[in-house]
Amino acid sequence: MSKRKLDWVKRKQRACDLLKKTKDPVGILDLKNLDMGIYGIHINSRLMYVGQARNVGIRIFEHFLDWVDNPNQTLGVTYDEFLDIVTDVEVELIESVSDTKNLNDREKYHINTKKPQFHQSKNASNIEHCRAALLRIAPVYYGL
Repeated sequence: MSKRKLDWVKRKQRACDLLKKTKDPVGILDLKNLDMGIYGIHINSRLMYVGQARNVGIRIFEHFLDWVDNPNQTLGVTYDEFLDIVTDVEVELIESVSDTKNLNDREKYHINTKKPQFHQSKNASNIEHCRAALLRIAPVYYGL
């Protein structure tokens, strides 16, 4: 196995473990749900990310796979830190969008009005900013 690459079974198991922590009140993670629109991901009850997708359920699951496969490259934390930090995850469909031409504008609108933590970077790289945002909401003090 290449450097820190997880095999599919372990990767899928980690994503499933994260899904167990996830609150999904409207069922958008049902992969048969084909909602197109703007979604939000809350970690530890704080809105961390706003994104857009043609299929919101699949896109959120892709985020989970990225986060558990190599959180150091996507979020700037180790997998163990990630597990310590994340006590709960909630996903929401912020807005259904019926025309793909409107996705970018609607996403920008919600990022500007809701101000999710992962979108508030001014000077830091995206990974450094994500790490700092996660450590600020950690239930355990990481010295930031």
